[in-house]
Amino acid sequence: MKIVEQKVVLKNGISVILRSPDERDAAALLLHTKITASESHFLVKTVREAEKLTLEQERILVNAVNESRDSFIIAAFSPDGTVLASAELDAVERRAKTRHRAAFGIAVQRRVWNGGLGTLLTDMATKAARVLGYTQVELGVYADNARAIHVYQKCGFVQYGVLEKSFRLEDGSFCAEILMVKYL
Repeated sequence: MKIVEQKVVLKNGISVILRSPDERDAAALLLHTKITASESHFLVKTVREAEKLTLEQERILVNAVNESRDSFIIAAFSPDGTVLASAELDAVERRAKTRHRAAFGIAVQRRVWNGGLGTLLTDMATKAARVLGYTQVELGVYADNARAIHVYQKCGFVQYGVLEKSFRLEDGSFCAEILMVKYL
């Protein structure tokens, strides 16, 4: 599914263009992945894993998602084409009994934290999920990511569980995962 372009001014005054990326945006998306992976441990992908991704892999992913009927990527672009944030939604599974469930993930660069972009992308994604026929959106968030948990709660997500030691960090320590859901 492709998301139609929207121009928005965030509460911090930053102008962004929200839309589905296309294969021409693959390099900008790849750089965004590397930046967000390096800024905190809150993404599942490590810096080393992000560095291994290729431009061709990113192009293939973008094209596959854009051609899909049940998934999408929303990217927030600065006016110069830099990706500042991205959100992705996909089916949890493509089986009859679970087809109503979507999985959500988001990555926002530190330089635009606290500007309302995470909330905006989360709201957009859940509205688009409803259009696609999903009845619930699920996510997992690091238990120590209070900022993200606040955004998700503000957007209507509720906690339904905790998975202890879900994430093993590069220093060998563990972090619990808060499991959240929004019923549409």
